[in-house]
Amino acid sequence: KILIDKANTQLSLGQVSSAIDSLTKKILPSISKNNNPLGWSRAQGILANAYYRAGKFEKARLILGDVKFTISKISKEKDRISIMLDVENLDAMIYGKLGHYKKALEKFEELISVAEKSGFPRKVALLYNNSGYWARESGDVEKSLLFFHKALKIDRKIKNAASIRLIRGISVLVLL
Repeated sequence: KILIDKANTQLSLGQVSSAIDSLTKKILPSISKNNNPLGWSRAQGILANAYYRAGKFEKARLILGDVKFTISKISKEKDRISIMLDVENLDAMIYGKLGHYKKALEKFEELISVAEKSGFPRKVALLYNNSGYWARESGDVEKSLLFFHKALKIDRKIKNAASIRLIRGISVLVLL
């Protein structure tokens, strides 16, 4: 778990190559897909995210497909849903990057419903934020602002200060 968190931190800091190296050379070889499907799925999800950030969308999508197949082996339902939301969120982001905005936004809408029903308010806020970004990229500024405001409302409710600052900044930029 500590090594997975380290790789995720590397990714957050923009150290994409380091995260990929850590995951492919140290972390994933030490995790059994069958004995620890949660840890394996989480590490693979981070690896897929690293490839996404590196612009290697097909490689990311291949990894996501393998994770989607493995999710059913995760014993706790809450963990299964959490990983599924992360994986499908990244898949929607790939659709957006490839210019398939409508498909991305449809996917986000489905995921928001699941996250709300499953009690994941931070994920709901993230999904609204991502919806706002891709709505803006598609040229729908009104819808974008609506999504950003929904995300902001949730983040205020759960006191997610970092996201509140980010969304305020994005909302200002959308208006420019």
